[in-house]
Amino acid sequence: MSWNKVNFCVIFVVSALSLFFVEGKLQVDIHYESRCPDSSNFMLYQLRRVYPSIKDNVVINFVPFGPKECEGNKFQSCVLDVIGPNQDKQTSFVICAMDFQKNARNCAQNMGLDMNKIDDCTKSQYGTNLQIQAERFSSPIISKSNFVPTIVYNGIYKAGDHWASLDDFSGVLKKLSTF
Repeated sequence: MSWNKVNFCVIFVVSALSLFFVEGKLQVDIHYESRCPDSSNFMLYQLRRVYPSIKDNVVINFVPFGPKECEGNKFQSCVLDVIGPNQDKQTSFVICAMDFQKNARNCAQNMGLDMNKIDDCTKSQYGTNLQIQAERFSSPIISKSNFVPTIVYNGIYKAGDHWASLDDFSGVLKKLSTF
């Protein structure tokens, strides 16, 4: 394995693990597909509605992955990577991009993101590696729910919480947290 691949894997694993240990915050992993109507519905009708009131109490990890929508998912992975750890910007982008009346590229441009970096990422092995990592992270979880989006709390998939989140994200968040 090349030095770059080792570095990438180490950075990804450390970043992913660090998300689980943010003191006092609920970790929420949202595994979704870029063109999936159910994923869109969750982002637009659950996440968008509650995000302003929960944003200081949760750490959201967006995981766009799915073989049928690989180009759109790769684009979203690259945008999220370019945004970096800014949860508000990541959430704004994902909500915009999941509104199918809008274009994900326009959402990124309207946020003032560096489109050259995003384009370079989508055309590179780095962008492919982002999707490979998303696949490794998502596949075991999505195989349990057999549905996207799949919502996971604090790194543990619980079918009841996942399914309830699709219709009452706010209620599940209240049940699992102290806010």
